[in-house]
This record gives sequence, C-alpha cells and structure tokens, in this order.
Amino acid sequence: MDELPMVIGISILTHNLFRVFPSSSVNAKILHLLFSAYAITVSVAYLYLQNPVFHQLCFAALGILMAGMMPFQIARLRKMKRVTTGQIKNLQRVYGLSVGSILVGFSLWLFENVFCAHLRDMKKSIGRPANIILEFHVLWHYLSVLSVYSATVCVEYMTVLAEGRIDSVVQWGGVFVVSLTSKKI
Repeated sequence: MDELPMVIGISILTHNLFRVFPSSSVNAKILHLLFSAYAITVSVAYLYLQNPVFHQLCFAALGILMAGMMPFQIARLRKMKRVTTGQIKNLQRVYGLSVGSILVGFSLWLFENVFCAHLRDMKKSIGRPANIILEFHVLWHYLSVLSVYSATVCVEYMTVLAEGRIDSVVQWGGVFVVSLTSKKI
C-alpha cells in the first residue's frame, strides 16, 4: 500500500502550487475540496479495484499537471520586479532537478517492470555486492523522493518570493537542493 501516500502527497503539493498566488478565500476552499476529493476518490477506488495501472494513471495525471503548471508560475514570478534573475534561475534549476529525477526514476522503474526476469537473471550471475547497480526499483524510490523534495522546495520558494520575502535563497549541496533559507540568518 505504499502507493496511497503518493497520490495524497502529490495532491497536497499540487494544491500548494496552485496557491502560490492566492486569489481569494473562495477559490482556496474550492481548490482544497477538489484536491481532497481527488485524493480520497483515487485512494478508495484503488483499495477497491487493486489495479496498479489505475493508480499510476491517477498519479501521472497530477504529476503532469504539476510539471506543466510550474513553468507558468515561474513566468508569473519573472514579471514581478522584485524577483531577481538569479532567483528565477534557481527556481528553474530546482524545477529541472524535480522533473528530471522523476522522469529518470520512472523510466528505470518501467524498464525493471518490463525486463524483470532478465534483470533477476543478471543479478544472480553478477552476484553481490555488484548486483546493486541493477536494483532499479530502489533507484525509483530514491529518485522519486528527490523529485518530491525538490518540487516541495520549488513550490515553497515560489510562495515566499510571491509573498515578497525576497531574502530567501536556495542552498545547494553539489547538484542537490539542501534547503531554503533566509539570508538574514
């Protein structure tokens, strides 16, 4: 049942993405109800149907919506005079990390599903510990967590910039996002 938190989590994250530029409390309530109803409906239907393809399509639908919506939110921020080019580049980098890691992870997961028997045979012939390089399902989990974390940082960064808190910066550790902090710390 590790699939259920995926839909619930991406529903919350997509809801927050739509709330970067809050327009009214009525719209906020409608969005809250829509994303809550989606998460509950998908979860209950999945528990009843036990069909992984149904879950994957529902998860992918929100993932595509979110990945498609982020550039529009970043473009809206670009029009704000107080947001710098460096901040926009940071947002684009975090967005790229999020989308790139989920695409690579999902591709590896699909590859493993299609070639499961062959990979199992290869793992046996290679032996331990070298066979760890063929554990694509593990990589899927790592990369999906990286994607969700990066998307969360991206949405939070957009939100604080939209609120006018322009002293916030993304801290990087190599190619990975470490945290979102204020320069005043």
